[in-house]
Amino acid sequence: TYEFSVSRDGRWILFRSAASNLLAGSPLAGDYVYVKDAASPATVARLVSSLDGTAANAASAYSDAIQISGDGRYAFFRTSAANFPGANGFAHFYRKDLQDLSAAPMLVSSAG
Repeated sequence: TYEFSVSRDGRWILFRSAASNLLAGSPLAGDYVYVKDAASPATVARLVSSLDGTAANAASAYSDAIQISGDGRYAFFRTSAANFPGANGFAHFYRKDLQDLSAAPMLVSSAG
């Protein structure tokens, strides 16, 4: 487990791990981004998943650059998973709302 970010109040912890024992029954191997609720020690969720809730595909072995907002509502990360909106074979930055679990690409034009 490496690369982590903690919300301002310390409740939400966003982290990246290649561990295969974080979620019961998870056959996935690779590098994934997870979120943990410190108020409920048993609660760990895989954050990098497509909009329909399925795990990001094998290309997500490249997920990094993680950050959680101060209030713990939004998670920011970069992934090359092909089953994310806007995926085109390159890594993109996404913002995931931890309340409704929606994910949106963070697009920036050449004008900024």
